[in-house]
Amino acid sequence: MSTNQIRLTATTITEEYKELQQIQQQLQRERRKKNTTPKTFEDSPIKECGLDLF
Repeated sequence: MSTNQIRLTATTITEEYKELQQIQQQLQRERRKKNTTPKTFEDSPIKECGLDLF
C-alpha cells in the first residue's frame, strides 16, 4: 500500500468509527427513554395489561 492509500484507509476508518459512536449514543438515549419508570400506576405496563392488583 502506498502512503496515500494508508491515509485514505485511516481516514475512512476514523469517520466510520465516529459514525458508529454517534449511533451507539443514540441507541443508549433511546434505551434510557424506554427504561424510565412510570410516574404513576396508571401509566405503568401492569395497568395497561389489565392486571389490576387492587
